[in-house]
Amino acid sequence: MSSGGLGMMNCGDCLKWLGMDASTSVITLLDDPADLVRLSGVSWSLCRFVIVNKFCKSLCSRFCPDTLNFLLVAEVSNTSKSAEVGFSSALEWESLEREHRAYALLCHLIVSPEGKRDCIHRAVCASSTDNYPDESNENTLESGDLVDQRPSYWSSGGQYDPGVPESLTYRLTANLCVMREIKIQPFKAFFQPDHPIYLAKFVRFRMDHSRLREGTDDYEEQQLASDDYYKWTYVSP
Repeated sequence: MSSGGLGMMNCGDCLKWLGMDASTSVITLLDDPADLVRLSGVSWSLCRFVIVNKFCKSLCSRFCPDTLNFLLVAEVSNTSKSAEVGFSSALEWESLEREHRAYALLCHLIVSPEGKRDCIHRAVCASSTDNYPDESNENTLESGDLVDQRPSYWSSGGQYDPGVPESLTYRLTANLCVMREIKIQPFKAFFQPDHPIYLAKFVRFRMDHSRLREGTDDYEEQQLASDDYYKWTYVSP
């Protein structure tokens, strides 16, 4: 028998030959979630080892430490596995598999160049607008200073008390988005004397999901846009 054939016969038993500690040290050197997914497909023992030790979750936390704050991974599915597996109950194994799939996909989206794009789908509404629609918050999504040969900016209706906050609401492109940065561009009014620059005294970001039913149209969503219709679970300093 050739040495190549012997290698193929024993490739699934690398855990046995290396041992748990050495295998862990080698696997933690991987920096691509695709490699972890491929590794879990080599054999049942490697699959179990990768999933139980949560290597995908660990790799994901290296690129995005905030994932360590996740409390639960939920997955919508119409089917449920019920077969028993040797080392754990079916329920526990399903939970581990679900977590493995979720973190593998999330990590891929974080490191993949194809996944880097604008997370904002559209502007929903603003707490006030001075001159709608010419000065609406739709303008904040424009990269240039002009739209249809007119200045592109959002302007609030204004308040007597400068401490009263204004808000802009946007819908994201997906239910799960990974944000690496948020860009804010103050507006330079080149059409006014001395070209003043308008910017906020402070900015706060709030994120989570809408309580509105599926299928709510754009107009209805704009009419219902208030704190009563949104569940804010993250508020920045």
